[in-house]
Amino acid sequence: MSWFWIAIIAPLCWAVVNHIDKYLLEKHFRNHGVGTLVLFSSLFGFVMLPIAYGIEPASINAHPWGALLLMVVGIISGLAIYCYLSALKVAETSIVIPIFQTIPIFGFVFAYIFLGELLTYSQIYAGLLIIFGALIISLEIEEEKRIRPKLKPLLLMLISSALYGLHETLFKLSALENNFWTSVFWLNIGLVIFGLFIFWTRKSDRDSFIRTFRAQPGVIVGVNILSEGLTMIGNLALFYAMLLAPVAMVQLTMNFQPLMVLVIGVLLTIFLPHIATEKITKRHLLHKATAIATMLIGVILLYN
Repeated sequence: MSWFWIAIIAPLCWAVVNHIDKYLLEKHFRNHGVGTLVLFSSLFGFVMLPIAYGIEPASINAHPWGALLLMVVGIISGLAIYCYLSALKVAETSIVIPIFQTIPIFGFVFAYIFLGELLTYSQIYAGLLIIFGALIISLEIEEEKRIRPKLKPLLLMLISSALYGLHETLFKLSALENNFWTSVFWLNIGLVIFGLFIFWTRKSDRDSFIRTFRAQPGVIVGVNILSEGLTMIGNLALFYAMLLAPVAMVQLTMNFQPLMVLVIGVLLTIFLPHIATEKITKRHLLHKATAIATMLIGVILLYN
């Protein structure tokens, strides 16, 4: 099987996860704070810990500094998830997810700071093009054909992207001496720590978490297991594809995710509107497609 078809599994899985997150926010957490859903996601690390340990028992014996760094990475990923879900709560999935294309920009910046990797002029120009695309998609077209910026989701997603850029850079630093399952083990400890921090410090989220879990544990746990399972399948496909092809080429396939999110959103709106709805008029689709194409061109230039 070609590495491309393996790599493309990752953005497809993650696109489905994005719509699952939106479904949970709208159907089960509409009257709750985002922290409630973050708790379910972060505390899922309790499930991943025995799995990672069972596959790689030596993971618990990681170098102390490497383990500490991975826990920090896990906490950073929890913060990134919080900002992402906060943006998803107030905007459509197909508007929020393309802004993740700014992650490579922040990744290059942090790689320069922590790893000494340099930016070329072409990468700087490509980064500006990606930011321009993010600004395009943050403009909401209203029914009366007026255009107004949606600054809150844009700002939240830029913060989330910056955190993910830092997350990937620090992960690269620690990955030099840890294998995949060791990294998964200690990263999830950090994610659990983040979840426990929210649980003990935010009473409203804690009470909401307990009420929701008691009211419909089967649905919430089942959907979260599906979401986390798809996320892990995507991660494994990504890492396996990187063994078969250059990393930069594999990373480029990740940029199909916004397009997949848009296509899935259109299909759900047409066939399963009770699960998810997107604005799919010609005007809205042209707006989203233009922004996604602009950012995709920027990302391709970024890796050339």
